Amino acid sequence: MSKEKNSSDTPIQTSSLKQIEAIVEAYHQALYRFANSLTKNQHEASDLTQQTFLFTVLKVTQSKIVQKLNLGSSPHYTENFWGKGEKCHG
Repeated sequence: MSKEKNSSDTPIQTSSLKQIEAIVEAYHQALYRFANSLTKNQHEASDLTQQTFLFTVLKVTQSKIVQKLNLGSSPHYTENFWGKGEKCHG
């Protein structure tokens, strides 16, 4: 039996996708130019640009999920830079 997927089950809603598309459209060229100035390689610059947007989308999505679970409100829960939950000692 396959469970039908409800559109509300997806972490990124249609309105969020439109916002992401707007951000990519607004910043893609500038970010690509910056990456190309660092790498001096078009393929690497393109990869870095895509990876940057992917990382950003994943972090925002993860943040929204954490907020829904209210994990961030616990005084004993922290999130390090890479998003891995750790218990505070003390």
